[in-house]
Amino acid sequence: MTPVGGQAGRAVRVGIAGASGRMGRALAAAASQAEGLEIAARFGRLGAGEDSFVTAEAALAACDVIVDFTSGAASAALATRAAVLGGPAMVIGSTGFSADEAAAISAAGARIAIVKSGNFSIGINVLAGLVEQAA
Repeated sequence: MTPVGGQAGRAVRVGIAGASGRMGRALAAAASQAEGLEIAARFGRLGAGEDSFVTAEAALAACDVIVDFTSGAASAALATRAAVLGGPAMVIGSTGFSADEAAAISAAGARIAIVKSGNFSIGINVLAGLVEQAA
């Protein structure tokens, strides 16, 4: 795997929102094998998960980036809170956003770095780019 590096050679501290879900478990497995990444926090819905889970507030304080595959409402709330705190950055793969939730994430993106995509498949993203260029 290609190494990833944080500031001054320090590992990038990653938080996983929705860690008890299918994508959250897959992300944790992949990140635990990646050189240069440290899983600093795993969290999910209140009452869902394992003893090793932390609160969202603790994750926001501990991470450089949070990868979020939860729900539109949960992603919007987390992005809004992260923006108020000035970080961490977010990678959002959730889908099904209402107009208000999408607007909240857009507003948060003015304060913190956010990458949001409903599909991280290379093929889908290449196709979307080609369609955009053709339009």
